[in-house]
Amino acid sequence: MALIFCIITDLMRRYNILSITTKRKVFVIFSHFVPGALLISLYYSGGSSLIVYSLALGFMGAAIVTNVTNIQDMAPNHAAQLYGLVSVFPLLVSVISRFLISDSLMKQDLERAWQLIFIMTGVMFLIGGVVFLILGTGKLQKWNFHRNSFQFSLFNKESHSES
Repeated sequence: MALIFCIITDLMRRYNILSITTKRKVFVIFSHFVPGALLISLYYSGGSSLIVYSLALGFMGAAIVTNVTNIQDMAPNHAAQLYGLVSVFPLLVSVISRFLISDSLMKQDLERAWQLIFIMTGVMFLIGGVVFLILGTGKLQKWNFHRNSFQFSLFNKESHSES
């Protein structure tokens, strides 16, 4: 489904339909809110609906036209550094959730544990969508043009100067 969302977004861009920020925020409905709601519905259905789970995964493909490409909109000169920094957060969530899930699976029956996993994941998607709606922007940032804004040195220039 990611390809479908990309085609729709490209057509909207070609015909100048909505601003970049508005497009990103409209598509966050599909990339975060729909999957979040579908995953939460799996909690109430007992986690047994493969169709609902597949739809949730499909709609997650809309993330490619929301928060994933938003970094390119904001700071193309620093996109690589920002992608690396932003990738740390899902990594931390996956490490932390692994411990929570393994603990849950050991203490409960398997079906109940999966229900908890679905609801936790759904809530995380909804929170992420709300944060993106509030803070997300597609505007080019001023700090994009500062060449040294993400570069650093282990030593001060003064400490290497010859006196």
